[in-house]
Amino acid sequence: MFASNKKYFRFHRYIHYRNWTYCFRLSAVVVLLAFPACTRGIPEFQQYTVAFDAQHMQAMRVLDRLAVAERTLFALQQETVEEIPDFDPDAASYYLSVSDPPRTAAIRASLDAVRDYNAALADLSTGASAAELAARARHAASATAGATAAATLPTLGVGAAAVPVAEGALAALTPVFERLTALEDRAAFRDLLLEAYADVRMVMVTTREGTPAMFEVIKRSYVQPGALGGDFVEGIARPDVLRLAQDRELLAAWVVLLDRTLLAMDQAVAVASPGAATDPATLTDAAVDMRVMAGAVGGVGN
Repeated sequence: MFASNKKYFRFHRYIHYRNWTYCFRLSAVVVLLAFPACTRGIPEFQQYTVAFDAQHMQAMRVLDRLAVAERTLFALQQETVEEIPDFDPDAASYYLSVSDPPRTAAIRASLDAVRDYNAALADLSTGASAAELAARARHAASATAGATAAATLPTLGVGAAAVPVAEGALAALTPVFERLTALEDRAAFRDLLLEAYADVRMVMVTTREGTPAMFEVIKRSYVQPGALGGDFVEGIARPDVLRLAQDRELLAAWVVLLDRTLLAMDQAVAVASPGAATDPATLTDAAVDMRVMAGAVGGVGN
């Protein structure tokens, strides 16, 4: 009976996903027809920006959960100390919930930089002013510098150091974004922005590769020291095992979106390249696919 219900719900979700895909593709065609005289790529990049932001929101949900887990592991570690520890300024972000712990902060800032990069691509297509482009680049430079700084902070033995951060790519991107802030020529801005894409892509790929380590940090945050057998599985209380399953789904939904995002980013860069032979409609297709999937998995892990 239970298995039958699961099959029904999976089939229903699949049909729902297909219907929404059709609807979004139809709406994309309407958008394209509504802007026949626009500069190449404007409506496509508008679709892409909306879709990317939907993926970014899912990323923030994952990082909110990772921040709690990273802070919990630090608290559990402190409970094992028999003496009251001295104040460590490097541990300040672990004591407060108003900011991210070091590793989560590094990942969040790096993804903010990727978002700014994509926004800059879209700004180019919509004819943004030099001042607007410079402001976007300035924000991206701040994000990459912040990510690099956070990545160097000690994780104080909580295991979060195992979560990789693309430090090399971030270090390479900061001076590029800083150079972009001073460029007033749009063609030069575009060329330098496109040159930076390999490092931007590396940030996303490294983040995806780090999701198993993120899951391990979340899993360890549930472990109760000394708890064995009975109502515990690997030291985790059975109700928390169910919560961990939801965390797994949350991460899985993000990975699915990350894979689609990487494909869409490739298309966006191809369309934005000078003399591009890539049909802008391919970017619309990728953006619609991202947005539909974001809607389909939006409630996963809650």
